[in-house]
Amino acid sequence: MEKGLSSITTSSSKEGLPLTPHSNFKTDSTDDDLAHILFNIKTSKTSAIINYGASWCRVCSEILPAFHRLSNNFPKLSFVYADIDECPETTQHI
Repeated sequence: MEKGLSSITTSSSKEGLPLTPHSNFKTDSTDDDLAHILFNIKTSKTSAIINYGASWCRVCSEILPAFHRLSNNFPKLSFVYADIDECPETTQHI
């Protein structure tokens, strides 16, 4: 299984996740990407669900497919996956 998610995208490189998820599912690859995603959510006043995880964490990898399914079931919410190792400055207090 590939462990990392890369770039702000609506497609996923994680095994088991569809390649064309809803546009409300976002991933990041840098602190700047995550800050941009969070800024857009804040300015749009859209409610967001953020899943903080790590590519090396087995439990995080097991949760991610269910998190993605939730994004499909709730298209009016924003769903964000943030890898704590890829965004250390933004997630340092998690």
